[in-house]
Amino acid sequence: MNWIHIDAAATAVCAAAAGGRDGEIYLGVDGSPVKRADFYRYAAELAGEAPPDLDVKSTDLGKRLSNRKLIEELGVSLLYPDYRQGLDAIA
Repeated sequence: MNWIHIDAAATAVCAAAAGGRDGEIYLGVDGSPVKRADFYRYAAELAGEAPPDLDVKSTDLGKRLSNRKLIEELGVSLLYPDYRQGLDAIA
């Protein structure tokens, strides 16, 4: 799972429109891809709840995406660089 705050997504789109190279793809994702089970486990912990019982298939990592080009080429700074910081802010 890859997460990004809505404000960071809007910043990424504006930065790509203003300074991105034609034809390039800039991925708006956080810097810490996470297994679904780990994400929900951390969210439950913050909420003081028991973690959900998830199907084993839902814990696969799947594709690993990188925001390196977005940050290095466009200078985008993410308010919440990873899912933990985003969930911490909500909690």
